[in-house]
Amino acid sequence: MFSLRRVYAWVIALTILATLPFASASFAQGPQGTISIAQENEALMKDAYAYATTMGVDLDEAVRRLHLQGEIGNLNATLVANEGDTFAGLWIQHQPAYRVIVQFTRDGEVTIRSYIAHGPLASVVEIHAARVTVNELESARAQAAQIAGTLNIPASSGINVLENRAELYVLDPV
Repeated sequence: MFSLRRVYAWVIALTILATLPFASASFAQGPQGTISIAQENEALMKDAYAYATTMGVDLDEAVRRLHLQGEIGNLNATLVANEGDTFAGLWIQHQPAYRVIVQFTRDGEVTIRSYIAHGPLASVVEIHAARVTVNELESARAQAAQIAGTLNIPASSGINVLENRAELYVLDPV
């Protein structure tokens, strides 16, 4: 039978092993930017604890989800670079179930396979259909912002990936 102290020791040991690839990158930054493994691990555990508390999951699941963030960012960058003609953006859904929602204008299920097959995201990616690509949304956003600027209308703009639309927010002149 394991004691609680032994279980915590295993959790810490496994967390250290899991974060070594991330920690070694920190060491490569040089003397002024160096972060020790212990500091990085402490930060990870603080973030994981806060996430676990907020999302109502256990600490191991929180750590797993935090580690997936790098993979999700890489997937997004890769899809923007390689699938611009169909990729319509992605986001992380934390509740009711943890998912990475990826949108395509067509052939999403086929397109995503080669990017996530047998990888850590294979079990969490969900494909949705969208009308407009993220590149088209960015173009529409930029055009709307330019028109507002030309007309001296104080405005801000953005892309709402979840709703698959570009948005222009007209600011209230004070």
